[in-house]
Amino acid sequence: MDRTEESFTAEAGSRHRASALGPGSSADVRQAIQDVASSLEQLFRIGSAYVGRRAEENPYAVLGIAAGLGFVLGGGLASRLGGKLATFGSRMLLSQIVDTWLEPGGSEP
Repeated sequence: MDRTEESFTAEAGSRHRASALGPGSSADVRQAIQDVASSLEQLFRIGSAYVGRRAEENPYAVLGIAAGLGFVLGGGLASRLGGKLATFGSRMLLSQIVDTWLEPGGSEP
């Protein structure tokens, strides 16, 4: 297939996608927005119930996760402290993985 055929095929494909989507009516768009809002509300309720149960079962773990997320979202990983914490955490994780792998009865590769 030469370059002209490729561009023609790409143009035909994009025309097909555009016509398949169609312009839609404003009522369709409103209904889609309402569906998304309803889904997000349901997701929030389920997530809130889950976090509430976890907070009752193990409040310190939830507090630690929230603090970690706040640190990351606040740009803490870009700081020197964040880099050192990431390095320290990855070394700890790697050492635990290696210890588990090398212990007798551990999983073989």
